[in-house]
Amino acid sequence: MLSSRQLLSLIHQLPEDSEFKTHAPPPFGRDGDWTVMQKIAAETHNELAAYRASKYSGTPHEYMYTKYSSPLASRRQHELDSAENEFIESAREELLEDAFGDQ
Repeated sequence: MLSSRQLLSLIHQLPEDSEFKTHAPPPFGRDGDWTVMQKIAAETHNELAAYRASKYSGTPHEYMYTKYSSPLASRRQHELDSAENEFIESAREELLEDAFGDQ
């Protein structure tokens, strides 16, 4: 039989890239987010690619790159984009109702 203390010790000793630590909610895991090293690699790529793209902007050999973001950051950005789109759509409907509502 495993005590809760032993189980917690085993969880904390799991590798950072294990399935449990990746998908478990905090404080035991990252809730689907990348490890720190994966985030560092992605940010390094993003910075270097943006620098390279800035060197070729406005030339015939313009460089387009893929920006990498962690699953958690992508999820948050999607939520922000959805909220912004809902606001724009409701404001548009309100404006159209005010302009053409009596016709």
